[in-house]
Amino acid sequence: PVLQLPAHHMHALSVSFGNGGKWVASAGSDGAVKVWDAATGAEVFGYRGAHAFHVVRFAPDGTTLAAGGRDGTVKVWGTAGGPALLT
Repeated sequence: PVLQLPAHHMHALSVSFGNGGKWVASAGSDGAVKVWDAATGAEVFGYRGAHAFHVVRFAPDGTTLAAGGRDGTVKVWGTAGGPALLT
């Protein structure tokens, strides 16, 4: 089965799987970073910045999510709280 996610208002520029493949994160040219439950498609986290995010990655151990922005900023979120990512 294919899961289609309504990710961004513009282009999705990067995706990453985390939590053992249970989450999928995306970063977009609309300044958004989003995380969904990969099985259900339910959004579990969303952040909107002022500029595009070109890359998003989960840490190998799954404890953090990082996104790099066009303006040179890096945002990092802890994921230890489960689906309710800490901001």
